[in-house]
Amino acid sequence: MVVRFAYNAASNYRALSRHRVELAIVAPESHDPLPAPDEQLITRQELELAELALTHVAVDRRAILLLHEVEGHSMPEIAESLKVPLNTAYSRLRLGRQQYEQAVRRLRARRGEA
Repeated sequence: MVVRFAYNAASNYRALSRHRVELAIVAPESHDPLPAPDEQLITRQELELAELALTHVAVDRRAILLLHEVEGHSMPEIAESLKVPLNTAYSRLRLGRQQYEQAVRRLRARRGEA
């Protein structure tokens, strides 16, 4: 009898609305999927700079640079697919990065950018 009384008291207590917890779900702010026009312009300018700088990189180095940096292939995969020794592939990647960075610096200097 005492157990039944305790069970009913606990059940009634839990049923009271003042003991209910409601979680307020805040809707996230609506986010415009398109970047602002000034951000689009900067992105487009950076892409144009990157494309132009890539034209200053030797073709054999450019291929390895793009396969590794853009496509995400591993160096052993690249060396095997191009049928070059692995150390040669690493050397071309290093030299390609150097040529790319130098080209970007020159192009930015021409544009008057820092």
